[in-house]
Amino acid sequence: MNSKNVTFPHIDVVVKVLHALADEVRLAVIDLLIVHDGTLCQLELVRKMRTSGYPEMSQSNLSHHLKILHEAGLIDFERRHQFRYYHLRPESRPLLQQLSRMQPTSLVVLAGIA
Repeated sequence: MNSKNVTFPHIDVVVKVLHALADEVRLAVIDLLIVHDGTLCQLELVRKMRTSGYPEMSQSNLSHHLKILHEAGLIDFERRHQFRYYHLRPESRPLLQQLSRMQPTSLVVLAGIA
């Protein structure tokens, strides 16, 4: 970490979170967890991903994405028998709410498309 970085004193954390959010599949997982406002088992997540535009989603592929989201601190899980049940971490909700309120036109300008 660069100790001279004042604007982002924890830049490594910022990079990890932005990397986790910079993927369409992971954003879809986040969206499912927001919409269901609770806890979903990995099997339920696979099933819901397959019916919401990701028909080829496998359990191992989803596990990879869940691991990245978990390591970024955006989601957490609890074990119940042999299954993991995933939910949004309360600390991640304010950031995710801000992102969901961003206007598409703002994103277009940021991306330099306009």
